[in-house]
Amino acid sequence: MQKMDVVLHNRLPGIFQLVFVLSVVAQLVSGDVTFGSCPNKCTCENDNDGKLVIDCADADYDYVPVTSIPCNAKKLLFINNNLQKLSRMSFIGLRELEEIDVSGNFISYIEPESFAGLPSLQRINLVQNDLTTIESWYFRDVSFQHVAVSLDGNPVYCDEDLKENINLIKNQVTVGGLICAGGEIWRVLGKVKGRTYEDVESQIRKNFESWEIALLTLSSFVLFLIIILVVNVIYRVKRSDYTTGEVMRSTNRRGSNIRKSYHGSENEEANEAAQSTSGSRKIPMKSEDHYYDEDDDAVVFGAPQKPKYSDSGSEEAPL
Repeated sequence: MQKMDVVLHNRLPGIFQLVFVLSVVAQLVSGDVTFGSCPNKCTCENDNDGKLVIDCADADYDYVPVTSIPCNAKKLLFINNNLQKLSRMSFIGLRELEEIDVSGNFISYIEPESFAGLPSLQRINLVQNDLTTIESWYFRDVSFQHVAVSLDGNPVYCDEDLKENINLIKNQVTVGGLICAGGEIWRVLGKVKGRTYEDVESQIRKNFESWEIALLTLSSFVLFLIIILVVNVIYRVKRSDYTTGEVMRSTNRRGSNIRKSYHGSENEEANEAAQSTSGSRKIPMKSEDHYYDEDDDAVVFGAPQKPKYSDSGSEEAPL
């Protein structure tokens, strides 16, 4: 395997040279090469600062005709063309290039080291393309000091991979205008679409590894069992308290009934005794000195007097 890697490494420069030669031949056949003067359908003029600007806006190019671009070009404008990718050969040899503007194309892929060998590069405009992420290899082996990249209008997915790649290149590349077309953040109800990367950077959720997912699943299961156990203990304690309360209330009711029955029997005996006492109007007297007069309902002391009769035979009232 290592031997194969060495062989491929030795052959790669030759492969790149072959691709470059074939591209030159294709451009010669199509008539796009003017040997460094200016590409067809483009304007090549100096701006107010005296910098050579290659303007190929709306020229319907689906590739960058690098062989026809003067080596002293400072600005390269391929706005609103049909570019679908940028390759290692797109800007080769343009060491004085300071600005690349490929906005309004269909770029969805950028090869590794596409911006290598451009020590003067300062700005890259990738606005309104089809990039869904930013890879760190875009800027591998670069020789520039620092470059600002504009990404407005790209359907970039804001996830942990994007965050990691941006952190890897942040010392040499500043990414601006990145609007998330989707993504993953910690808040379940958090809205990602339409928000800037800077706004959601701190909330971007980590993509868990398989072992992390397994650990989280196991932890969740253990937590679920603990919750069930606690609920079961609470239920049993409350049920025990309820049963104990019922037993005590039942015991109290039985004791109350017993007391009521006991007092009821005593009251009944007292009532019976009272009734038996009040049923007899005569009270036995041990002494002959008094007796109970039933008619006057009173005790009369002294011996009972015999009625006296007058001469006419009628009973006289006692004095």
